[in-house]
Formats: sequence, structure tokens, C-alpha cells
Amino acid sequence: MAVFRLPLHRIEARFGAGKFDDACDAIAGWLVEVGGDADRHRIGHTFDTAHPNPQFHTLVLIIDGVPPEVRDRLSAQLLESGLIEAGHH
Repeated sequence: MAVFRLPLHRIEARFGAGKFDDACDAIAGWLVEVGGDADRHRIGHTFDTAHPNPQFHTLVLIIDGVPPEVRDRLSAQLLESGLIEAGHH
């Protein structure tokens, strides 16, 4: 299983205000591009908005059945896209 914590402000900077579904669709496409199988991997997400500072609110992306090498390539894609920072996923 791969878990990525994507800051909401970064998603909105790239995809637009409230465009979280668009972000998830793009990430699902990137998963396939880096060698994942959209039919085999189950992708889910939830929001973590418990912190009082909205800067720390995240979309928690959970991908079941993803091998480590695909997880690492997807992590690199998320880093390149600006959705995560180095060392944060």
C-alpha cells in the first residue's frame, strides 16, 4: 500500500480551487504512466482537515496493491508536479 499526503493548497495551486477530483483523476493517469495498473490498484482518498491551520490540511491518497518501484516512480511524479515536497509522502 502507498500513502501520500498532498497539501490541499498545493492541489488548488495546480488544479484550481476545489478541483480535488481533477487532481485524483490526473494522479490515476500518472499511476498508469509510471507502470501501475488502474484496473488492479484500488485508489482511495480522504481529507485530513483536523489541524487548525488550513496550510496543514491534506488529501490523503491511498493506493492498494502498488509495488514499491511503482510507488517510488509515482512519488517522483508527485514531487515533479509540485504536489509534494522532497521527503514528504
